[in-house]
Amino acid sequence: MSKVRPTYLELPFANNFNEAAVIKAGNDLLDLFRLTGKTVVIHTSAENAIGIERNFRLSWWANKNDVLRLAMHNLGKQLDVLAGADPVSRDKLSMAWHQANSITNSSEWREAVKQKCISTSGTIYYQVFFRIAQQCINRAVRWEAVFDKITSPYFYFWQLISLGVLPLGMMDSTFYVLRDCGNDHDPGNFGSVEFDFNLHTIQPGNKKIFIAHEFNNENIKEIIGKLQFYQFDIDLGPVASTDIPIEHQLFDRIRQCSHMLVLIDQVDIDFGLPVWISQEVDLAKALGIPVLMITNDTGNLYKHPALKQLNVIQPDITHEEINKLLSV
Repeated sequence: MSKVRPTYLELPFANNFNEAAVIKAGNDLLDLFRLTGKTVVIHTSAENAIGIERNFRLSWWANKNDVLRLAMHNLGKQLDVLAGADPVSRDKLSMAWHQANSITNSSEWREAVKQKCISTSGTIYYQVFFRIAQQCINRAVRWEAVFDKITSPYFYFWQLISLGVLPLGMMDSTFYVLRDCGNDHDPGNFGSVEFDFNLHTIQPGNKKIFIAHEFNNENIKEIIGKLQFYQFDIDLGPVASTDIPIEHQLFDRIRQCSHMLVLIDQVDIDFGLPVWISQEVDLAKALGIPVLMITNDTGNLYKHPALKQLNVIQPDITHEEINKLLSV
């Protein structure tokens, strides 16, 4: 197995911003996938950056074409195929996953995100930034575990993150990356882009509930039992590794539900919600689907600006109470 932490896996923002270096890394990534286009940096404030990142992400989830994200999806599928077909590769991938998590949840990383979140206005953006950085390292380390002789695309992603810019995606043959330059620099139209969602309408009698949860949640079996008591249709299953991107599958599943339940044992005080759960919650909110969070950890929950407005209920909620909350 190749070394767990290649030299390029530094902390986010490890290198001073250099626009020429950012554009080179972005264009090298496009060249790797044989995509025609250019790299452009959007300079704005952290507050504006939150909306811009959200617009790009929700556009992709709602099935808008992004050739770079699609290429990355097809790449990730190779890892899934190996994990399912080859026991040796599966063991390597599992070990790499655990080792990547130990890196990205270290005291070093936690101190780095705390320093970036000193300003309340930047907290949400930098928690998103570091969660995406964690995801990038996880994928980079797993890639190197089984494809150590093939150039990793995550190398270029990590170059961008270490330079303090967030990769967004492609639009009209342009690969956009985002930089918080510490002021209200006008991002142009990017702060107000509106995408065509198939707007969600809760139909009377709809009892389909999407459950977003962390691995090994301690309350999940009990909550499922309470939902089944009132014959709710529960969407909990894994996402299939197919030609259809995971985000597109989840979009189609979530938009059919009347409510989303989020099951969390503990809210991470430094990083917030896990990246997939936070994105599922954000999609539900964009579609107008009510979100209920089930957790005992209300102390940390209310310290996060992005989570304060969620409706929180305790895991010991009764059958009758949960039925009343979820009935349309």
